[in-house]
Amino acid sequence: MRKLIYCICLGACAPAIANTTIVNYSDNPPLKYSNSVRLEQIMLDLVASEDSASFTNYPVANRIFNLDKQRLANNQKQSVINQIDNSKSNNKSLYQSLTLLAEQIQAWDVSYRESIILDLDRVRLTPSMNPMLNGRYTIELPKRTNTVDLLGLFFSPSRKELKPNSTVSDYIHSTMHLSSASDSYAWIVYPDGHSEKVGYAYWNNQRTLIPPGSSIFLGFNHPSKELEQLEKEIVSLIAWKRDPL
Repeated sequence: MRKLIYCICLGACAPAIANTTIVNYSDNPPLKYSNSVRLEQIMLDLVASEDSASFTNYPVANRIFNLDKQRLANNQKQSVINQIDNSKSNNKSLYQSLTLLAEQIQAWDVSYRESIILDLDRVRLTPSMNPMLNGRYTIELPKRTNTVDLLGLFFSPSRKELKPNSTVSDYIHSTMHLSSASDSYAWIVYPDGHSEKVGYAYWNNQRTLIPPGSSIFLGFNHPSKELEQLEKEIVSLIAWKRDPL
């Protein structure tokens, strides 16, 4: 999936440019601001400065990452991996599944994603959605994709072509998964970062359709409270993923 990526340095990026806001995109001259700046101004200036800078390609998937909080993202990822390692001693029958899950998460590239909606019309019309930004950020404007990612307790993570009217159940049943995987529930992580747990078995099938660019996370069958909490933290981490799988 081709992405438009902007690196934004707001504030003290380096001593020589302290109190300066810099917005970089491709090889174009950077946008510069002398102070903190409203989100709307950044979005308008990006559109004005570069024809390919579009916030309307697939607005629900637009993302902003706070590079000054990268350590928090790294720590959260490591915390999840540590929890998986600790769970092995309490769930010896799941040792192999937990090991595969930890290896999968270890490969993820994550950054701290801010809960900011990058929809230009909504930002312009709603003051609370137009924050003053200060720090270093990266904005990503993915184009609409025709795929869905399958993560978790599958034999391997995969990217599937999105098919009309296909549900969570369809994608899971057409992909090999581990015997320890849930046979009734799965998580959906939507492009805007929010998530929900849905039923997909015969008896509780919600027939949930998948928007383009979403991820399906398949957790454990009849998880303990410990594993259920682990699943929630993994799902939150998926919203911060920046790599394809």
